Amino acid sequence: MKKLVYYIGILVCTGIFLSSCIAEDMSNCPPDNFVLQFVLVPHEGNDGIINESLYTAKLFVFNAADTLVATYHIDVKPELNKIYVPDWGLLPGKYTYVAWINYNRGPFEVDPAILGETTRTQMLLRHLIPKSSIVDNTQETPILCFGQLAGDLLDTPNQLITIPVMQFTNKINLTMKGLKNELFTRASTEINHQYEFAITDNNGVYGFDGEFIHHDHFTYSTTKYADSDTLNASLTVLKLAENRQPVVTVTNQTTGVQIFTGNLVQYILASNPNNDFDTTHVYDIVIDFGDGEMDIPVTITINGWVLDSANYELNIN
Repeated sequence: MKKLVYYIGILVCTGIFLSSCIAEDMSNCPPDNFVLQFVLVPHEGNDGIINESLYTAKLFVFNAADTLVATYHIDVKPELNKIYVPDWGLLPGKYTYVAWINYNRGPFEVDPAILGETTRTQMLLRHLIPKSSIVDNTQETPILCFGQLAGDLLDTPNQLITIPVMQFTNKINLTMKGLKNELFTRASTEINHQYEFAITDNNGVYGFDGEFIHHDHFTYSTTKYADSDTLNASLTVLKLAENRQPVVTVTNQTTGVQIFTGNLVQYILASNPNNDFDTTHVYDIVIDFGDGEMDIPVTITINGWVLDSANYELNIN
């Protein structure tokens, strides 16, 4: 008899609960996980990102407490503007979505120390730096992209989450002209001199939030022979920003003389104070030493903008 009363009580309570749940007010309904959809799109000004340069991607989802609650891995050719549907759901609420593309390709790796509960402020990505602290950039570094949608409200089943991604690598193309000038050959009898083009920085470690973490300085470097009196060289570096302090140098290895040095970001801003580092990812730098008869025998152009030496002190030997 007691058992019968017990079961009747359960049925009554269940009926009351269900009747309140099917009403227009759904506040008494138990929360269900929402299946969501997401799409990666180019951040404004990053239309140069093409699918052919994308190899792997991973989505990280953080709750309102910035704790990692879900991940989704795209291990075969991720595509921009394509809708992906994870095989998991999330409770209604606010979430931050973080996407890294090509995060585990080439010289990049995910920090192996990430175990257990993970927060968005932890270190995620690092550039593999040799013990010599010299990154030989003769091998092509893959494009690295980052995207984030912060504090977005998930309140609808099958909600489409749009995550803008931006490029986190920069191509620095250098052309130096007028290298036959005796000021730089130091009276060497060799025709073709070998030059090292290098950029030193310390932004090789990043957190989930895309912010770089101060690390030891290292140097991107490549060595090229000048063709007659012209040098052409390229380096791929991680994200430049207005407050960065990367040092660019050019050294004539044949004579052992450093012929050019300075802060790359300040040079860029001295040529174009309105440069947008979030949307400009290729910098074509032309340094022309002229005929050596000027007081300052050099003209510097960056992306077509002539550097104003009055705005920045050039360091030229």
